[in-house]
Amino acid sequence: MKKFESEEEVAKITFDFFECFDEFIEVGKLSNAYNTNKAQNTVKNFLQDFQNDRDYLIR
Repeated sequence: MKKFESEEEVAKITFDFFECFDEFIEVGKLSNAYNTNKAQNTVKNFLQDFQNDRDYLIR
């Protein structure tokens, strides 16, 4: 109960979406088909272009 009543600030951990997506692609490279890897990279590139063109941060 003391943790909930404490005034200490809780540390927030944030992750970069594209770093996580890159890790997801790398981990699956050996078990996925070639075209699956290619499609995942295409989606990542599309999302990065969208983020840059629209000034919209993807999280």
